[in-house]
Amino acid sequence: KQQYVYNLSQYYKVLEQKNTLLKTERVNPDELDIWNEKLADLNFAIANDRQEVIHKIYPHFLKYNLEISDSKENVEINYVSQVKDLSREEIYQKLKETVKNDIFKGHATIGIHRDDYKVIANDKDISKYGSQGQIRTAVLSLKLTERDLIQEIKGEEPILLLDDVLSELDTNRKEFLINKISTCQVFITSTDLEKINLKENVKVIKINQGTIVD
Repeated sequence: KQQYVYNLSQYYKVLEQKNTLLKTERVNPDELDIWNEKLADLNFAIANDRQEVIHKIYPHFLKYNLEISDSKENVEINYVSQVKDLSREEIYQKLKETVKNDIFKGHATIGIHRDDYKVIANDKDISKYGSQGQIRTAVLSLKLTERDLIQEIKGEEPILLLDDVLSELDTNRKEFLINKISTCQVFITSTDLEKINLKENVKVIKINQGTIVD
């Protein structure tokens, strides 16, 4: 959404103004409240858009993750935010309640700039407890999901860039991925060609110490 990009740009401009004010020796509460009013509007709009995207991508992400993992992993994506599910007024009140803490720390402590998302596989946060294979599977699932959505929106298949994605995948997962991306243009980096079951119409470019070699 163009509006989302605009809102995000505006948010960081306003956030910078607020943080600049918070770093001054004497903070004017009235001036600070002006920025909080604007931030409440932007937080509300951006958080809603982000939740909408998470809901939209989840079915695609789940499908790919189950296919790549051979239905061994049940996954979900959790949108982690301090302001999600809050009304505009609730966000504004939350910003006002943290003013003293913001002044003490010298920067804004509440807002969508602190947002994140977590991938949960078999009830465990993979960023903390996942294997390299689970993490790679989640990343690949998100990449394939992103490809689907771009194709849906733009009406054409994008070019995929995959950096050393096969090193932590077992044979079945590698084979699935290669078959899944065989219909589109893909750039894959790897330090070992044996990890890639090369199909037709594949060009191999070998690079040694930054130089292309035959």
